[in-house]
Amino acid sequence: MDTVKCIRSMLRNTCRSVEKVPFDAHDYQSVVKLWVRYKKGLASIQQSTIHDFFSFHLSHDPHVLVYSSRVLDDVLIMGKVNGKYVNMKAPRGDILNDHLSFVAVYGPEI
Repeated sequence: MDTVKCIRSMLRNTCRSVEKVPFDAHDYQSVVKLWVRYKKGLASIQQSTIHDFFSFHLSHDPHVLVYSSRVLDDVLIMGKVNGKYVNMKAPRGDILNDHLSFVAVYGPEI
């Protein structure tokens, strides 16, 4: 199964966990840039929530992280399948405009 199909399959299942995050991204490009710097060992992350999610993203395979910032109309999907990372945006859908920012973790069926 190709990477995008695997990500879609994981997103069809119930998420494994959801955590509210006490910050908002005003654009997802900055999140991806920070992730790339972290992955290369060039960024020291002081915010424990970000560090924990990035550490998980680096060390677990396969999975999908979905980050929704309350100030944006879409979500950031950060997937890892067979060592390959994929980042994409998708419409926020039915999530209310006044929702809190959160990260949800999805994984394969067990």
